[in-house]
Amino acid sequence: MNMDELKFEIFDDNKESYIIGDLLNMPYFFENWPNTPHSGEYMYSLFKKTATQYEANILGIYDKSRTDESEPIPNIKRLRDSVDTYIKNNIDCNKKLQKIIEICEEKDTLFVHLRSGDKGIVNPMFLDKIEELSKYYNKIIILCGIHQNADRSHYFPNVEESKNNMNSSLNMLLSKNLNVIIDLNEPDIHLSAMRRAKNLLVHMGGYSILGSLLFNGNNLYITSQFTPLERNNTELFTYIDNYTII
Repeated sequence: MNMDELKFEIFDDNKESYIIGDLLNMPYFFENWPNTPHSGEYMYSLFKKTATQYEANILGIYDKSRTDESEPIPNIKRLRDSVDTYIKNNIDCNKKLQKIIEICEEKDTLFVHLRSGDKGIVNPMFLDKIEELSKYYNKIIILCGIHQNADRSHYFPNVEESKNNMNSSLNMLLSKNLNVIIDLNEPDIHLSAMRRAKNLLVHMGGYSILGSLLFNGNNLYITSQFTPLERNNTELFTYIDNYTII
């Protein structure tokens, strides 16, 4: 596969950035963000505003299901129920969702969330872990993508730089000649996949934390780069089980 052929579609262009990890307060598990109900007034307002722009998406479903505005974010049961509701609402009409959910039933397939782009080029150690696990699976599905960071440009690179970082990371992975499929679907489809996958390797950051909380399959793999583990925050591990540190 030639990385030049990949088309990164910016799912959240012309809207608030769909930074669902931050909006659902995943830094609570590694940056000690408060959750009363969010890290602060600004992030709570952004959560509410963004949810109204994505009413039919997981974030909007999560927000609409809240009946108490003081409820701490994240609510883990609500998160899981919101993804289940999204799948139920879309499985009959969204062919991309149908296809990935079918793949999730394959016991010899490993899904991998790969965080690159706005976080720079991936650490080769993580790619080595993918290669190590590939010995046990017939197919590797890489979940990755790019979102806009226009409102956070002082923290993160622009979209073109993020694309270049992602391309470099994927080229490094593909050079290992593994049976890898790159999946660039939108965030909610990836979260649905992590919910239904039989096997999942998470990486770093809030999106991988979401994946670990959603996972309901057989084998959840994490590495030393998994942010709560790296920051020695143990609370997250009260919500997940059946995981292996590799």
